[in-house]
Amino acid sequence: MTVRYTRELLEEAARETTNCNDAVRWCGGTPTPGSRRYLRAKMSDSGIDISHFTDPRVRHTEEMLRELVACSKSVAEVVRRLGINPVGATKPTSDAGSPPSGSTRRTFCAHTDAAPWAPWAIR
Repeated sequence: MTVRYTRELLEEAARETTNCNDAVRWCGGTPTPGSRRYLRAKMSDSGIDISHFTDPRVRHTEEMLRELVACSKSVAEVVRRLGINPVGATKPTSDAGSPPSGSTRRTFCAHTDAAPWAPWAIR
């Protein structure tokens, strides 16, 4: 079904909604990257202000991130405090590339935890 975006419909959607997904739904469409982009372009072309629209992709404010970084001792701790499941966990490697004795499982970071011979190691 084709949705006709009239100026009146776009103005009403902008007034009654707070983000592009809801605005597309308000106009009778299904939110997709293309429909959101098209709706924003139509609203922009019509001079409709959508500066109040929020971006649902932004989950953490800069202020919150700064607070977490200030009270954390490592990147892994920041990630845990954000509630993000760390992926790629592995045992740490020594400079020779083998696990040191008595090591515990932790998150591996390719840029800082790699053996010196690794091509991506920045030392």
